[in-house]
Amino acid sequence: MFKCAICQDLMPPTETIETTICGHLFHSKCIKTWFQTNSKCPQCRRAYDSTRKFVKVLHHRIFMPDQITDKSDLQEKIFDLSSKTELMDKEKDELEKKLKMKTQQVTRILNKQNKMIKEFERKSKFGKSRIVQYQFQPFALIETITRPIKAPLTDRQIKRKKRVKEYFEKKKEQRKERVAEEAIL
Repeated sequence: MFKCAICQDLMPPTETIETTICGHLFHSKCIKTWFQTNSKCPQCRRAYDSTRKFVKVLHHRIFMPDQITDKSDLQEKIFDLSSKTELMDKEKDELEKKLKMKTQQVTRILNKQNKMIKEFERKSKFGKSRIVQYQFQPFALIETITRPIKAPLTDRQIKRKKRVKEYFEKKKEQRKERVAEEAIL
């Protein structure tokens, strides 16, 4: 149902309702009384001359699709909507908490991986080797090492490469063990 902007009462389908040129709805009595002392629309303040105040008179049937006429029905509808709103607010809060937890978890994983990358970079500063690519996978870090193809590797470089490979295999096993322990807990 609509409300009259002048008296703030509901406009039931049985009352005569009038509309101004600007399209605002009012009780017939309210708008006629208004225009006896004013020449502007009570809602939008559009000026009217004395001859063109109303476009048409509407009778009956101005209502919303699922019209509710009883106050108790309205109160019940308000209660239902407020309880739905509360449930949605609780659900939103829970989802925000889950999002925050997941974000923190991802941040911790990324921090661990960044530490591992820095450690690897620090330990791999031999010869002219460089780190070309890091690929992110959950709970794992894949490093690809390339060397310029200028000269064959020396025995020292081969031993160092073997030690680095063993180091990362050991770290990989330790990570697997930690993940297995966390899964058990």
